[in-house]
Amino acid sequence: MLTRLDDDFDKVRGLEMGADDYVTKPFNMLELSARVKAILRRKNQSGKDEEIRFGDVSVNFVTREVYRKGAPVEFTQKEFELLTYLIRRPGEAVSREKIFEDIWGQSSGIGTRNIGNFILRIRKKLEADPAQPSHFMTIYGFGYKFLPGDS
Repeated sequence: MLTRLDDDFDKVRGLEMGADDYVTKPFNMLELSARVKAILRRKNQSGKDEEIRFGDVSVNFVTREVYRKGAPVEFTQKEFELLTYLIRRPGEAVSREKIFEDIWGQSSGIGTRNIGNFILRIRKKLEADPAQPSHFMTIYGFGYKFLPGDS
């Protein structure tokens, strides 16, 4: 998102509505170019499966469709990016800082603690018992990991 609106509220709202990044005017062309390249690198992960199933959930990365118990589940763009990010790293403990940098970028205007809100929404949508998750695990004091099996 490229805009003159530089208030923190506008930045957070833009990112939560699905913007991959938020750049305010005036901006540096080199920085803008680097941000676009970073987004394209994240988007062009080749050699990945098109679909994954775990528990009663199926995620199609190409069509960006998620189903639980055969019913479609709606995701915002950033929720889906976070879901994909964790699923693509099964069993890997990923720090909040790494997630934040890779998905939101360093100058996004939101903090790393907000990632927990996104994880909570994903759990509510996909976990059988969000209070006792079996797939989207918290690594206390560090970050999160995805476990594909029924643990």
